[in-house]
Amino acid sequence: MTTRRVKRSSKPRKRVRRTAALSKQQILKAAIAEFALKGLDGARVDEIARRSGINKTLLYHHVGNKDRLFTAALEHDTARPALAHFGRAIANEGLGNVRAAYRDYREASTLSPRWSLPRTELARFRVVDR
Repeated sequence: MTTRRVKRSSKPRKRVRRTAALSKQQILKAAIAEFALKGLDGARVDEIARRSGINKTLLYHHVGNKDRLFTAALEHDTARPALAHFGRAIANEGLGNVRAAYRDYREASTLSPRWSLPRTELARFRVVDR
């Protein structure tokens, strides 16, 4: 059996300095993949951190929480973020998550004030203070 020698380059490897923008980009890319595979409920922040190569504390520093991360992933490279929120509102309502549906309809209405459909859907809700 022969052994191979690995010849190391005499040039040092160039280190890429991680900036906040690069970290956020890596986090978003990992989050989009994770949410696409497992959805909001199935996706784990630990797995998103592992995929992005960024520790969990730094991930939370950049994005806040899992819901904000999902919103950022949803709006990333979306030509019409209001449409993305509207779609998520329909999905949340179908899953019985009425509060999340209301928030998404409201966000869609805020992002696109001339679009009447989110306002129509919001009119169906009755907000009750406890």
